[in-house]
Amino acid sequence: MRTLGQISHPEATISIFSWNGKFIVKFERGLLEQVYKFEHLDFESEAEFRAKIDSEFIASVVGAFSGMHETHSKLAGES
Repeated sequence: MRTLGQISHPEATISIFSWNGKFIVKFERGLLEQVYKFEHLDFESEAEFRAKIDSEFIASVVGAFSGMHETHSKLAGES
């Protein structure tokens, strides 16, 4: 897996990778992570892929962490 870079964000660590014909964007927040994979063929270039990871996409992903945290807390017995 090749690391292509990171996107600075105050609420999550966002890393971009390339592997096996796919662009991968990974969001990490505490103990939780979300990974999204996209075919290289769906984009003209790496620059186009990066441009699609815009504030709307990031806000949607970061917002999903709230539900994930709630689910995680139930299993872990936290309140």
